Amino acid sequence: PGTLDGSISNDMYKVKESNSDLLLTAAGDLSDKFSGSFSVGGNHLNRQQEQVGFTGTGFNIAGLYHINNSRNKSTRHGITRKVINSAYFTGQLGYKNFLFLDVTGRNDWSSTLGLNHQSFFYPSVSTSFVFSDLLSNSLTFLDYGKLRVSYAEAGNDADPYRTAGGYNLSNLNFNGQPYAAVNSTVPLADLKNELTRSFEIGTEMRFFKNRLGLDLTYYSSATFNQIINIGLSSATGYASRMINAGEIQNKGVEILLSGTPVRSKNFSWDMMLNLSRNKSKVVALAPGISTYRMLSATRASIQATPGESFGNIIGYDYMRTPDGQILLTETGKFQKATEAT
Repeated sequence: PGTLDGSISNDMYKVKESNSDLLLTAAGDLSDKFSGSFSVGGNHLNRQQEQVGFTGTGFNIAGLYHINNSRNKSTRHGITRKVINSAYFTGQLGYKNFLFLDVTGRNDWSSTLGLNHQSFFYPSVSTSFVFSDLLSNSLTFLDYGKLRVSYAEAGNDADPYRTAGGYNLSNLNFNGQPYAAVNSTVPLADLKNELTRSFEIGTEMRFFKNRLGLDLTYYSSATFNQIINIGLSSATGYASRMINAGEIQNKGVEILLSGTPVRSKNFSWDMMLNLSRNKSKVVALAPGISTYRMLSATRASIQATPGESFGNIIGYDYMRTPDGQILLTETGKFQKATEAT
């Protein structure tokens, strides 16, 4: 700032999204023992994002930060569009208000996926059993108890324009002639949606007039066809390529213990203890890829490697002498160890 070699830059983003929904719902008692509800609907999403910006460098008058005061000007403009059509349903069947079965299903048609995979379906089913209603007479210390089991799938599409290549208009020129640049990422014409499958079982219990509570959950999930960019040699003319890769598993336990040691007419003391443990594992990556680096620095990186935890931080120590002194190269730089830790 304040020099003739300064720069000025500005970007404006405008997002426009429209949603159209249709939903039909029915609910009521099917008999003196059964109740139910059912909904079916559809959605149309149309999203457009526009970017307008400019950069100016080399000021004619120092300290006057205005695009017209810059000697070199470049502009940028981009529009991305995305359309998703969806159809979905949800239903519940209840028995005597203590046993429930819930089902859902959704199908999306996304414009951002490959032509053969633009349609993808993901369902879920769950059941819950309020067993305290059957034990209220025999277990007086149990105020509420519920057991739940569920299985669900969740789908996810991609950002726009990941399935086809093309040219981007450039602000640069060659001998005074502007030119267009090829996208630096190799597209994936057969791009698939990401999919997560999860299973969960848990219980909720309340004791002694709701002064003690226990929530216990075990879950297991696996994510497939993750949409990632992997680096390429610059000799190919590209920086990266888009792929569907791998399977990542997550398993864990969550425990929530709550209690009210003191409760009176004018005072209540509540306590809560939350414990959780999650273990992730990279089951597989794409063929030919042994390690995927999500983030890299000079001497460390965050990686995904089959058979290991997802997001391991791998780093290199310095090479040292037997007495612990760091070894230097001929140019005086620290030597990096050959094995990662």
